[in-house]
Amino acid sequence: MTSRVLNLSIGEWEIRWQCRAGEGEWSRDDPWWMHGRISLDLLRVLFGPRRYSYETVDGPVLGWVEMPEGDTHQVQQTLQRQRLGRPRLKRAKWA
Repeated sequence: MTSRVLNLSIGEWEIRWQCRAGEGEWSRDDPWWMHGRISLDLLRVLFGPRRYSYETVDGPVLGWVEMPEGDTHQVQQTLQRQRLGRPRLKRAKWA
């Protein structure tokens, strides 16, 4: 026999609930109303979650890396520009 939980938490721009759910458990067979959340983050709702995007600037290029012990190793390098943004938000031009 497992214990059942009634829980309502508010934090990190979300309201989360558990109603008659097993304590510390989750199952895909649980009804939708047992576990849920509502996002109060308007930026996330309107423009989507924050995600990284990558743009290759230069490469691949062969180079050398010198280790602190004095060893040198040949490496293949690719220069990328990374941006943290939202999928449905207009992106600024790269500077």
